[in-house]
Amino acid sequence: MLARSAGIKILYQGIDITTDLIKDLLSFKYTDNAADNADDVEITLKDKSGKWLNNWWPEKGDSLTVEINTTNWRKDGDSQTLPCGSFIVDEPEYTGRPRVMTLKGISTPSNTNFTTTKKSKAWEQINLKTIAQDIADNAGLNLFFDSSINPTYDRKDQSDTSDMAFLADLCKSEGISFKVTDHTIVLFNEADYENRPSICTLVEDGGLVNSYNLKTSLTNTAYAGCQVTYYDANKGRLIDYLFSIKDDIDPAKDKVYVENTRVNSLEEAQRLAQKKLRELNKKEFSVTMNVVGDVRLIGGVCVDISGFGKFDGKYFIDKAAHNQPSYTVDLEMHRVLEGY
Repeated sequence: MLARSAGIKILYQGIDITTDLIKDLLSFKYTDNAADNADDVEITLKDKSGKWLNNWWPEKGDSLTVEINTTNWRKDGDSQTLPCGSFIVDEPEYTGRPRVMTLKGISTPSNTNFTTTKKSKAWEQINLKTIAQDIADNAGLNLFFDSSINPTYDRKDQSDTSDMAFLADLCKSEGISFKVTDHTIVLFNEADYENRPSICTLVEDGGLVNSYNLKTSLTNTAYAGCQVTYYDANKGRLIDYLFSIKDDIDPAKDKVYVENTRVNSLEEAQRLAQKKLRELNKKEFSVTMNVVGDVRLIGGVCVDISGFGKFDGKYFIDKAAHNQPSYTVDLEMHRVLEGY
């Protein structure tokens, strides 16, 4: 067998500083979140010469570009790369003695016009993708839209809030996953991704799983359906919709969640009922694991787990944290929901 290895490559302000970092590397962690939170990287270095405290001290807006590389890792001749993306250096930290520098980077862009500047704007006769594209263009970002759902609106108002906060809230209300990474706004439908094939199987005694924690929640989970009910007094009409994962649901026996929220149409009620039911039930089975490093394990992909009894099945990775120099991955996952 050929010797296998795993390593990282770091560009600082476009300059490859990998050689200088590796000899001082204490720890490296790249966290890939499927949605909601920005990706981040944390690099901890010993600093005997004090260079990071002086000439190498990071300036506001400095960038890191990171990738993870493996050679002969899963089999001989197998070389793979995980491009982690670009990060803005955030909250550098220095401690002593011994002297240690910690570099932290986040994937959220430094463009304050997108992240913090409050705006007011109205959109009419428009869909979610077009709103996202408009915001991305104004921020100088790319848009990756991967959803079978693209809600349309008669009108949407952005009122004294940043573009990032407005778009994040809009996506959350529609059950669309949102994140910003590597100069790109990413919007995707989690249900679509859960229907994709699993990339691998993690077996309890298969040699890849180092440790794990299994958790189930019986409170506010395991609902058979969600009913959205809203009476529009101005139009004098009742909007009522029941979304169920069972063909023969019996509201008198089955657990049904009732949501009394303003909706403007039956279509909106349908989207809300499906989104709310997913939001509640996805918390029923959750698993955290530390496994042998694998560049394929990223937020947004599915894996099967086996040998875990009642917890066996297909899981969606919500968060994957890649650790070096001993290459392992910490996973946070929830069981894939069927029938949504």
